[in-house]
Amino acid sequence: MSRVPGEFVPRLRALLAHAPTWSPATTALATLTLVAMIVAIRFIPRVPPYSLALVGGSTAVALLGLNVEIIGSRFGGIPAGLPAVHLLAFRPDLVLTLLSPALTVAMLGAIESLMSAVVADKLGGDRHNPNVELVAQGVANVVSPMVGGLPATGAIARTATNIRSGARTPVAGMIHALVLLTILVVGAPLAANIPLAVLAAILLVVAYNMGEWGEIPELLRMSKTDITVWIVTFALTVSPI
Repeated sequence: MSRVPGEFVPRLRALLAHAPTWSPATTALATLTLVAMIVAIRFIPRVPPYSLALVGGSTAVALLGLNVEIIGSRFGGIPAGLPAVHLLAFRPDLVLTLLSPALTVAMLGAIESLMSAVVADKLGGDRHNPNVELVAQGVANVVSPMVGGLPATGAIARTATNIRSGARTPVAGMIHALVLLTILVVGAPLAANIPLAVLAAILLVVAYNMGEWGEIPELLRMSKTDITVWIVTFALTVSPI
């Protein structure tokens, strides 16, 4: 997860300074959503807990008229419709200037995508084809700027969530893309009503499920050197400094 060094402490201080302004309605909604997902995962595994939380939480806010932040009130909604396509203009004078950052972005994107694929292999018991992954990513990143998009990579968070929800084949990723396209084209007004507290609860569950917590006892049985490497890596990853 990328972040700017030194942001954690100032943000934590800001949160503590504004603690008296907390919203009981927002806290209650986030807590109930979190509890509902935990119960659904435990007792009704066939029902997608994230979809249940998203639809149930949004419906509850609309029916009860709760005064909580939603995507629309916080960010002004979600852009609707398909973006315009613009053909790229070739600028020979910028080739040398952009070559270094382009290679850097390409390498980082390739590494992240292949790491995501390795995690997916472990979670789903499959084996990915790295050539297919990188070619698909390359095609996507050539087309993306034509519609105002940013460089795209495989993402561990979405991949892990998809597999935890029962995905086993690339069709799941295609359905994911089609659902997002449908929301963009016809469902943007409805998506603007999703409460941020519900999204926060969903992200907590997603983040927890990404952790292989059952591996920790096995790690602690390894040599002191391996344990030290793991602890240092973990500390550097989550360090607030």
